[in-house]
Amino acid sequence: MHHHHHHSGRSVANQANLIDNKRELEQHALVPYAQGKSIHQLFEEQAEAFPDRVAIVFENRRLSYQELNRKANQLARALLEKGVQTDSIVGVMMEKSIENVIAILAVLKAGGAYVPIDIEYPRDRIQYILQDSQTKIVLTQKSVSQLVHDVGYSGEVVVLDEEQLDARETANLHQPSKPTDLAYVIYTSGTTGKPKGTMLEHKGIANLQSFFQNSFGVTEQDRIGLFASMSFDVSVSEMFMALLSGASLYILSKQTIHDFAAFEHYLSENELTIITLPPTYLTHLTPERITSLRIMITAGSASSAPLVNKWKDKLRYINAYGPTECLVATIWEAPSNQLSVQSVPIGKPIQNTHIYIVNEDLQLLPTGSEGELCIGGVGLARGYWNRPDLTAEKFVDNPFVPGEKMYRTGDLAKWLTDGTIEFLGRI
Repeated sequence: MHHHHHHSGRSVANQANLIDNKRELEQHALVPYAQGKSIHQLFEEQAEAFPDRVAIVFENRRLSYQELNRKANQLARALLEKGVQTDSIVGVMMEKSIENVIAILAVLKAGGAYVPIDIEYPRDRIQYILQDSQTKIVLTQKSVSQLVHDVGYSGEVVVLDEEQLDARETANLHQPSKPTDLAYVIYTSGTTGKPKGTMLEHKGIANLQSFFQNSFGVTEQDRIGLFASMSFDVSVSEMFMALLSGASLYILSKQTIHDFAAFEHYLSENELTIITLPPTYLTHLTPERITSLRIMITAGSASSAPLVNKWKDKLRYINAYGPTECLVATIWEAPSNQLSVQSVPIGKPIQNTHIYIVNEDLQLLPTGSEGELCIGGVGLARGYWNRPDLTAEKFVDNPFVPGEKMYRTGDLAKWLTDGTIEFLGRI
């Protein structure tokens, strides 16, 4: 009996090794995406293909792709004159608005990287980010310019509603740009020590966009909500999921977000098709009241089985996982059959992203073993702005792909036998 048991144990182990090896091979096959293209180039292609489609909606205002592109071009020219160039870091300190998106696109078109600064942050945090990022220019608007002044910022302040941009050239700039240029620097919450600026490049977003099109079938017909704060990286995936697909981006106002009934009404009235929400927010909503959505993505914290079961048969329910250091790393889609799910994994790596679950010595662990979740692939941050020590500690040489980096998340996880990953909290 003992011998028989031992034998079956070994064949299970062999089977697990086969699963592990197959998985490693699969996730290292390159899926083609818009390699060689920057975010603003991809946006310009949409503006050319769909000039008259609605690009962005906020309250009672809307801009077409052509209008949005032209306004961003005009501002980008002003930024070039002010000395913005490749990898320049430009602060964007604005209320969530159409102007906010114009500012972001303009920074990218000028070759720079934007640093979103939430005006609701405590003052000392705003000061810290402005100083630490060493940004020479801050883009803002009249309603916020006093705050920029109050925190003692000494660089150049560009108040968008006071700039005479209409006289400027509206054509695309064709600044030289590479997929490895910086696109944005987002500061982590700084729950442990000082906030750190995480530097992300264009290529990760180009790959994520391709993934959205391949896996979610995102097209110019979609209407996508912008729920997240601009200083939270979920806003990056929401914004560019829309603007790199020819879809319409609907900016949700604070008032709408703070009133669950108003929020449900807004989604249905405007026939939004895709939204990304924190699970804690989703718990307050009723599926029957939101009729237009085809995809619900939860991100930012762990979801629960009861929440998934409440929604999954009404639409495609996606659970996404990804630290600021790589935007989106894995996704799990709830099965649409009538069976209820018992647990909510974080799923499988998105295209061109590699997940390794390792022990302390960075050796791969087999299916079912708990270890540190590490991430490799095209979406990885360049590192932390001005923190070489911390960058070296967290972005280590990838032992499995020579010449590449691997990010150590500090998260505990394990592979399940179905090839998905279960998240087990912080180490």
